[in-house]
Amino acid sequence: FLHNIWLLAAALFMMGMHSTLFGPVKYAYLPQHLKESEIVGGNGMVEMGSFVAILLGQVLGAWLAMQSEHALLTSSTVLVIAVLGYWTSCGVPNSPAVAPKLKINWNPITETYRNIKFIWQHQAIWLTIIAISWFWFYGATLLAQFPNFAKNILHGDESLFILLLSIFSLGIGIGSLMCEKLSKGKVELGLVLFGATGLTLFGADLYFASTSIYESLNNKALLDYATFIGMHYDAEGHLIFTYWRLLADIALIGVFGGLYIVPLYAFIQTRSEKSHQSRVIAANNILNALFMVISALFSVQVFNMGLNIPQLFLVTALLNVIIMIYLCIRQPIYLRSFIAWLKPKP
Repeated sequence: FLHNIWLLAAALFMMGMHSTLFGPVKYAYLPQHLKESEIVGGNGMVEMGSFVAILLGQVLGAWLAMQSEHALLTSSTVLVIAVLGYWTSCGVPNSPAVAPKLKINWNPITETYRNIKFIWQHQAIWLTIIAISWFWFYGATLLAQFPNFAKNILHGDESLFILLLSIFSLGIGIGSLMCEKLSKGKVELGLVLFGATGLTLFGADLYFASTSIYESLNNKALLDYATFIGMHYDAEGHLIFTYWRLLADIALIGVFGGLYIVPLYAFIQTRSEKSHQSRVIAANNILNALFMVISALFSVQVFNMGLNIPQLFLVTALLNVIIMIYLCIRQPIYLRSFIAWLKPKP
């Protein structure tokens, strides 16, 4: 059964179904059990936990794939994790239904349309969800290219890919936890533009750093992560910091990504009607998934135009500027909040 493609497809589909239910419940749960001053910190911990879990899953999956009995080990590990997840969930306190008379619509098409229509009627929430979806577009564009980026541009092996993923994930976790401190416990939309600025600056610098490394390492053997980190000199023996600079770019993209995304989630949680919070998050997840699909199509189109991976990163970083300008025009509170946040407090 380990090689039954239909069983594997069904399991993958059910994992998607699990995520469909888990996402809205996870984010709608926080406002029911946290004070408004704790919402940002709660979201920061959720984002940090999510990305650290993704990191650990990637590392564990890569290690299991290298084992001789990888099929049996992987399936057994997944089952153990599922049981641990269920056992942990039993300790989550119950939450009262905020809309007990709500009738479930089992038609996914009409329900999706209804949810999208609802958030469209609330433009502040709609634009916030677009901003969140853009983050997933940006992140999916980077993460999808990391394996080929590590191998074809940085001339690294699988260990270098894991290093890049680890740094990025930990960066998002750190940025997410920093939000509560920087926002002083309130929903601070000023952090959104601050985070977006970092995404553009360090996304653009990632292009310059990776291009420099690619040109200097051309035709060399694949490097492991330790060799990559230890390279401090160029071919002429000059001291350089390009390799550490690239790793810093990826880490800071993660940090500023965390600063960007946490206030947005906190905003839709506090601005949505309690009876509609789960449905708003569900609509958000639908648009997130759509933007991630678009990011894949966008990457294909960029490559068809003859551009390479670092150039794709640069184009995405520049597009981020356009998205933020659009967001500030449609919702000036982002710019006003950013300016107010920058001003020294008495």
